[in-house]
Amino acid sequence: MKRWRITDWALAALMAAVALQTMAQQDEGPILKPKPRPVTAATLLVMCDLACNWKLDGEAKGHIDAGGAAKARVEFGQHIVVAATEDGADQAQQSSEIKASGQAVIAIELKPVRAARLHAQQTAQEEAARVQDVHDHAGERSNEGQALYDLKRYEEARPLFQKACDGGNMSGCGNLGNLYYFGQGVGQDYGQARTFLQKACDGGIIAGCNNLGNLYYNGQGGAQDYYQARTLYMKSCDAGYMPACSFLGTLQYSGQGGAQDYYQARQLYTKACDSGYMSACSFLGTLYYSGQGGPQDYSQARTLYEKACEAGEMSGCGGLGSLYYNGQGGPQDYSQARQLYTKACDGGNVSGCSGLGAMYDTGQGAPKDYVKARSLYQKACDGGDFSACASLGWLYFKGRGGPKDYSQAHPLLEKACSGGNLTACNNLAWLYEHGDGVAQDKAQARSLYLRACDGGIKYACDNLRRLR
Repeated sequence: MKRWRITDWALAALMAAVALQTMAQQDEGPILKPKPRPVTAATLLVMCDLACNWKLDGEAKGHIDAGGAAKARVEFGQHIVVAATEDGADQAQQSSEIKASGQAVIAIELKPVRAARLHAQQTAQEEAARVQDVHDHAGERSNEGQALYDLKRYEEARPLFQKACDGGNMSGCGNLGNLYYFGQGVGQDYGQARTFLQKACDGGIIAGCNNLGNLYYNGQGGAQDYYQARTLYMKSCDAGYMPACSFLGTLQYSGQGGAQDYYQARQLYTKACDSGYMSACSFLGTLYYSGQGGPQDYSQARTLYEKACEAGEMSGCGGLGSLYYNGQGGPQDYSQARQLYTKACDGGNVSGCSGLGAMYDTGQGAPKDYVKARSLYQKACDGGDFSACASLGWLYFKGRGGPKDYSQAHPLLEKACSGGNLTACNNLAWLYEHGDGVAQDKAQARSLYLRACDGGIKYACDNLRRLR
């Protein structure tokens, strides 16, 4: 037993000696201490000026009383706080870059957001009420504007038509478009006229479609478009607006915007004339006079011209004057022709001026007076009557009613020839052949003689053979 105890003590002593040696060795080297961990978090204090529910980086964090605050522990970096009022109507958002420990503060101001929303709502309600009021009274504004328009108080009518149009009254839009079209109470503006007449037409105002068609026909306020004019006239005519039927008849007659069709033109003119549109009666009389679209009938032409003339349509007076002058559809009567031509010319019909000028030129039904003839031809030529240009050019060519003046004759004959007057082409060719009033150009003379000859002017053919 004693032997085993001595052994145990010996082993314990050996182990203790080894331990002391190891500790001694450690004392000879550096002492290692643990490094402190870096701080990467801070406290975020969130405040709301109104009671709010808030979220931090998309995570709901709870409720904050008005003027109160709430805290949250956050890591360094970018953080977004979103706060909304309890009713959810207003919301604000702020972001903060957390870079240091301690406390960061985000103050959410919801009062300005709410005030802006309420102001916007009030403004929208007021505008809606205004629009509703305009809409409710649009018809009244249109009627008031029409009353002023009828009194020619265009400047006062315009704002009323504008209010009516803004309120959805299409008649107001159409009338406003007409003011811009004619420059009544406002500067003439075909572009604005197109805008308002288009709106009126789309809204079912048939007269607006017709007037819009006029703008497309004349190329006013935009590109000229005969096809679109024809479409608009057809829409108006089909709805019973007779002026549009007459205008559509003119497009059918001329072949503008579609196929030329004298028969259809005659049908449309008849429809408009029978409904009391006198301009159409005059055009229809011309078709009976020429035999286009149906049989030639001078008697029917005379009836239609007379109907139009008695209603104040000056083109009808001019046409009727020609029938009396030529003795077509009834007895020849120069005195009656002269009266009708005078009435037509005084009423602005250039064909009447041209016819009256011819009477003074020839001395038929009036004393021969070349000076008066020149004056009347000039008026008609300026108005676009090419036969009058040709006749005036001839008077200058011959020196009748004033000195002979080839330089004056040249532009008049050229205008008439360009307008399709073949007699003028022959006379113009003579000027080029002889170098009268223009540089001599026999090639141009031959070309003009040929054009007149091909058109049936016999003496132009003789002149062409002579020149060759």
